[in-house]
Amino acid sequence: MTMVEAGAELARWLVLSALLFAAAAKTFGFAAFRQSIVDGFPMLSAQAGAWAMLVIVAEWGIGLAMLLGGGGLRPASLAAALLFAGFTAVIAVALARGEALVCSCFGAGGRQVGIADLVRGLLFASAATWAWFAAPSAGPPMPERLLLAGLGIALVLPTVWMRESLWLLRAKAGE
Repeated sequence: MTMVEAGAELARWLVLSALLFAAAAKTFGFAAFRQSIVDGFPMLSAQAGAWAMLVIVAEWGIGLAMLLGGGGLRPASLAAALLFAGFTAVIAVALARGEALVCSCFGAGGRQVGIADLVRGLLFASAATWAWFAAPSAGPPMPERLLLAGLGIALVLPTVWMRESLWLLRAKAGE
């Protein structure tokens, strides 16, 4: 396996972990996620429940397809790239307009979107694109696969909580 393929496998695990984490958080915090759609997109209020379900089903489906790998990996990686690019575009527009869009991306603890959310979206969209573009034709040997999976899963936490991670680093630097 080349370094590019290993990077694609790592990107796969990062993206699928983020998708499954987000889908689980939205599933268990459905009411809060639905309300964030109502608050952020008043024109969708009447269909907020349907939009919330659509996002959740997409995240579960794409994440599970990436987890299973095989022939579905490349289409799922492309779908993930498009999904994250769409989320990132919504965040970019809200920031450019100065709108107070609340993000319940990874759970019910919604907060106003910021630059960290934009960076995170770009990171996930880029990782999904890399997983799509450079996906290995054959999966890596089991020891490498387990190592890359563990690393990808471990890396998703600081990216999911990027704003909090940056705050901790700034607080630590200020000591």
